[in-house]
Amino acid sequence: GKTKLRKDNRKPKNSNTNNDAIDRKTLSSSKVLKHQFDCQNNHPMPRPEHGCRSSSKFMTVYCQAKNLRVDVSLIQDSSAVGGEELSSVMGRDEQSEYPVYSRGAFSTPTPLDVPTDLYREKAHYLNEVLSATETATKTCAETRSNPTLFITRYEYVNLYHTMTDWFNAFVMHPMNPNGAKVDVIFLDAHAKGNLDSVWSRLFGGTVEYVKHLPKGGVCFEDAIFVPPGYSSMISVNNNFYDKSNACKGLVKDFVSFVLQSYNLQNVKMVPRRIVIIDRVPYVAHPRSQVDSKYAERSISNLHKLEKRLNKMPGVDARLVQLEKLDFGDQVRLIREAELLIGNHGAGLSHLLFMHKNASVLEFEKDPHFSEFAQWRGITHHPIYDSYQTSLSNYFVRFVLIPEVESILKMDSMTKKVSSLFGRIFGKIYA
Repeated sequence: GKTKLRKDNRKPKNSNTNNDAIDRKTLSSSKVLKHQFDCQNNHPMPRPEHGCRSSSKFMTVYCQAKNLRVDVSLIQDSSAVGGEELSSVMGRDEQSEYPVYSRGAFSTPTPLDVPTDLYREKAHYLNEVLSATETATKTCAETRSNPTLFITRYEYVNLYHTMTDWFNAFVMHPMNPNGAKVDVIFLDAHAKGNLDSVWSRLFGGTVEYVKHLPKGGVCFEDAIFVPPGYSSMISVNNNFYDKSNACKGLVKDFVSFVLQSYNLQNVKMVPRRIVIIDRVPYVAHPRSQVDSKYAERSISNLHKLEKRLNKMPGVDARLVQLEKLDFGDQVRLIREAELLIGNHGAGLSHLLFMHKNASVLEFEKDPHFSEFAQWRGITHHPIYDSYQTSLSNYFVRFVLIPEVESILKMDSMTKKVSSLFGRIFGKIYA
């Protein structure tokens, strides 16, 4: 996606409900569910069986409910229902894609265990859900037994932000040994997006928009609310802990989970394979604007860089527009690369799937992907002086190819990086 990466921690605008009261009655006890993947023998998000908790380390709110009833008649009408063909809703206001809940839109037969000191600043959509949840026993027109993930996606076509959503969903979803499928309910009403199909591939069950649920009340025996991506431990927006000490094991397990979902776990790195991400504007959501005035972080001469690199003996450089490929094909392409080159943008999130002895050149200095690289043990080298101009960061620019070449051969790089690029380019710079 090409939506701008949000760099502040402000709460999204969809914060209105008809009733802000919350049933705070606390159950006498809560069972903590263990997750198959742990982090230093203590998973960062142990969750209550029926209620909410905050992670003291990551300042993340996570909730689970038994026998949750969803009444779509108590979700206020708007022009957006979710899943529409993009061409039919161009220009639609984003706020209409976030449902507003009336009291009783969600209900459970027994009170949710919601501590009064629950960390609310980063709860985002969960605040609205909790405000609209009441304790009541009501009939169900339909009951669903599969574990179901509920989530509101804020930047649903942006790979970086969607990656944080997937990571949170992975952390929360039950790893059932009998292979039971996990369904997904989108609490937003976004139009169709290029990453929608990945959800069903990762979690195995059906994917549905909340406004598509039948009327009369649908009950979910096991409802799991995924923390918003902005509060993910892998999000640059989460500044509440030392990222250098992040749970690398959990990140590794997430990467393995995605690779196995696409049968790509055995894909090998191809020596001297270079992938260059060509970031170009395209229509991804109803607010997309694709003329040159809105070309975010585009570089105009990457084709020349590709041609120059391919003149090097043994080098296979490929300039690609990732949005034209299926997600699985994107992951395979990046996983085969020994070197990934790209301007700062969400497509660099794919470096999570690269092999450990791979490397990345990024045309900007920014913490988003340096953190990803650090957790994965991948060399990350920013180039941020070569193309800075008086123009805004969001206009078309060019990269100075000789500087890229000098980065690949410079003697001042660390021994690890010098060894890596020496292996890629052999004796070309000897």
